[in-house]
Amino acid sequence: MTPASPLDQLRDIHLPADIGWWPLAPSWWILMIALATLITTLTILYLKHRRKNAWRKSALKELKLICAEHSNMSSEQTAIKVSILIKRCLASANPSTPNTLSATGIQLANQLTSFTKDNQLSESLINLVSYDIYKTDCPKIEIKDLQRIQGWIKGLNNA
Repeated sequence: MTPASPLDQLRDIHLPADIGWWPLAPSWWILMIALATLITTLTILYLKHRRKNAWRKSALKELKLICAEHSNMSSEQTAIKVSILIKRCLASANPSTPNTLSATGIQLANQLTSFTKDNQLSESLINLVSYDIYKTDCPKIEIKDLQRIQGWIKGLNNA
């Protein structure tokens, strides 16, 4: 008899079972909680931003309607609609300022001047909205003035 070689006496290697995904390691749980918190926070911030600027979207839509009807309206109607729109924008952007909606004349002109930067609204447009809408011969608001108002609304910051 031939002596058996020691290699013949070895048995096959049994591999351990595959490592599964479940239960997850604690670091995965921490990562999932952090991602859920981040997504929730970003969603809340986005919704607050959107709600805070809803007035701007509405004002721009109304200004677009005024621009579309500009040629069909009298100069007094256009000036009154623009004045009301500007007052609402001022009241929405700075709700802490009292009597913005009822402001006229010098009070409205001062508020517009304080909220106007880089000459977005010309002095003649501020005078027209503040004083001239009460005159019988109200000057006509031009399309370029309506475009300036659009830029002013877009640049108006909330207080």
